Amino acid sequence: DEFYVVNELSLEDYLRYVVPSEMPSGYPKEALKAQAICARTYAYRFISKPAYPELGAHLDDSVSYQVFNNIPPQKSTDEAIAETRGLLLTYEGILAETFFYSTSCGFGTDVSVWNSNTERYPYLQAMNHGETKYMGVMALSNDEALVIPSGEDMKKEEVFAKYISG
Repeated sequence: DEFYVVNELSLEDYLRYVVPSEMPSGYPKEALKAQAICARTYAYRFISKPAYPELGAHLDDSVSYQVFNNIPPQKSTDEAIAETRGLLLTYEGILAETFFYSTSCGFGTDVSVWNSNTERYPYLQAMNHGETKYMGVMALSNDEALVIPSGEDMKKEEVFAKYISG
């Protein structure tokens, strides 16, 4: 009643379709390189432990894993992939979990949003990754004073909702 199409290609070719689909190709080069390394590490984890072994597939092309081929390859992302070829993220010698998400407003989160144990991933912490780390101090926005919550506070739904809607 149904069939599956499994697209087989090299990891580096795969990244050519993932990186621009996950991050705008106009972002700064270092951001694109970071995305390439995170995406490579994420995918590499599934090479050794496929998500769909019964189908012969490592992962799928949706937001459940990494978006693939939503945007065709771009020159800027191809350069970022080439410049980071073979680089993977590790923590204490083990491949790192490189969770990423589309909308953060400059804040990182810990793995609790993915229902994972925060003690297993001490390198993933809730924090403000903005150029200026306001962390609970006053900032100017549209000539109005605005309190920028800390990364820890941003984990609270009501704090995040107020921040994002403001």
